[in-house]
Amino acid sequence: MGDNNKKSVNPVTRRRIVQGSTLALAGLAGCGGDNGDTSDGSDGSDGSDGDDGGDGDDGSTSEPDFPDQMTLLHFETNQDRRDAITEIAEPWEEETGVELNQRAIAEADLPTEIGSSAAAGTLPGTAELSNRALFSGRGVVSREDPTQVVQSIGEDAFYDRALQFVNDGQGNYLGVPLYVWTQTIPYSEDYRQENDLPVPNTWEGFETFAEAANDPDNNQYGCLLASDQSQFTTQTFQMFALSNDAHVFDTDGNIVFDDDAMVEALEFYGRMCRDYNPPGDMGAGDVGPIWNDRQVYLYSSNIISIYFETAFQAETTEDLDYYDFAALLDGPEKETTFGEVVSTTTFNVDAGTRRASRSFQEHFQSTEGGVESPYISFLHLQPALFNPPRPDIMESDAFRDQEIIQRFRDEWIDEVIPNAIENMERFGRRGEEVFPEIGDITGNFLITDAVRSVIDGDDPETVASETADEMRDLIE
Repeated sequence: MGDNNKKSVNPVTRRRIVQGSTLALAGLAGCGGDNGDTSDGSDGSDGSDGDDGGDGDDGSTSEPDFPDQMTLLHFETNQDRRDAITEIAEPWEEETGVELNQRAIAEADLPTEIGSSAAAGTLPGTAELSNRALFSGRGVVSREDPTQVVQSIGEDAFYDRALQFVNDGQGNYLGVPLYVWTQTIPYSEDYRQENDLPVPNTWEGFETFAEAANDPDNNQYGCLLASDQSQFTTQTFQMFALSNDAHVFDTDGNIVFDDDAMVEALEFYGRMCRDYNPPGDMGAGDVGPIWNDRQVYLYSSNIISIYFETAFQAETTEDLDYYDFAALLDGPEKETTFGEVVSTTTFNVDAGTRRASRSFQEHFQSTEGGVESPYISFLHLQPALFNPPRPDIMESDAFRDQEIIQRFRDEWIDEVIPNAIENMERFGRRGEEVFPEIGDITGNFLITDAVRSVIDGDDPETVASETADEMRDLIE
C-alpha cells in the first residue's frame, strides 16, 4: 500500500537535518528534554510547588543601581543559539553597563538547578524557563517583576492562553511569555486524498486513517504514537485525553485520573498503539526516520514538524501539497491540544539585579529594528518552534520575513497556529487553577506507566483506578 507520489519520496534523512541546519533538532518530534525524549523537554507538567517567597523589594523609592554583571539561566544549549543571545544582549550591555553571563543547561535539569541554587544562595538574576521549570521554581521566582514586564509590554498584546499558562492563579505572572508551541497530528495529505480518507482530526477520523494505512506485512503501519518509557509518551497522550475532557485534577485539586473520561482516553490511545503502531517502544527519536521512510502516513508530534517539512523537503509552498497537519484534535468532548509556553522570569534576588532582569527582558522582547530586532532575531532561530505568544508579532511582516516561514501556507500563520495557541491545555492546569503536584506525578512516570500498561493489554479501568490511588498516595 505504498505511496508513489514523487513529492513524498524525497526523505528528510537525519544526515540532511544535521548538515542542513545546526539549529535543527533531532527528529520530527524532539526538541531536547527529559532523557532526550520529549519535544519540549518537559514532562507535560507544571512542576512542583514551593513556598512563596517575597519579591526581594528593599522598600527604596529610588531606582537601585544596576549590578556589574548578571547571569541568564536558560536551556538553549545549542552553541548557535548561545551566540545569538550574546549578540542580542550586546546593545543592552553597552547601554546598561551590565555584563550578561549565560548558564545553559538541559531543560530536564532546570528544576534541580533552581533548587540547588536557591539552597546555596546562588540564584541567577534572570532565566528562560519551560512551564514545568517555571512552576517548579515558583517559591523563589518573583511575582512582582514578571508582572511588571508583562504590563509594560501590555497584557492585551499577548494571547490570552499564553498569559493563562504563566498566571500563578492569584492574578500575578510568574514569567513573561517568550515563545509557544503546541502538539499536532501531521499526516500525508496526498495519501489521504488518494485513499479517500477523512482528515484525522477526530478520534473516529484518526482510527479510520490508521486502519486503512496499516499494512504491517509490507512494513507499513497505521500511525506512530509515543509508547516508550519517557515523558514524550505523557506529552503525546495528553492531546487525546484533554480532547475527551479527561484530567488528572478536578477544579478543587482532587485526583480524578480514574474518571470515565480518562478510562476512555486510555482505552483509545492504548488500542491505537497496540493495533497500528510500528513494533517496539516508540520514542521521539523514532518519529523522523519512520516518517521519512514512509512507513507511516500519520503520527503525533509537536508543531516543529512543519519546520522540517518546509526546510528539508519543500522548496516552495506548492511543494507542501503532500503534507498537512491537524493542529487541534476535535475529541468526543472538545477541540484542544497540548501546549507549552517558554517564558523569561526574575528570581528573588537583590533589587539592582531584579531591575537589570526587567530591563533585559524588555530588551529581549523589543521589535525595534524589524527583522534585525532582538525579539525577531531570536524567534527566527527556530521557525515553528519559536512561535510568538503575541498576535501583533505573528501578524507582522518582520516575523514573516524569514526564508522558512515564507514557505508556510498563509493559513498556518493567519489562522491555524494562533487558533492552536488559544486552545492549548495541559495536565496540572484547569483554567486559572494551577496544581503544581503534577510535577511529582509526571516526574515519577505515573501517567507514562499507565499508558504503557494499557498498550500492553491491561484493563484501562483497573489501570486508571490503581494509578489514581498511586497519585493520591504520592501527593498526600
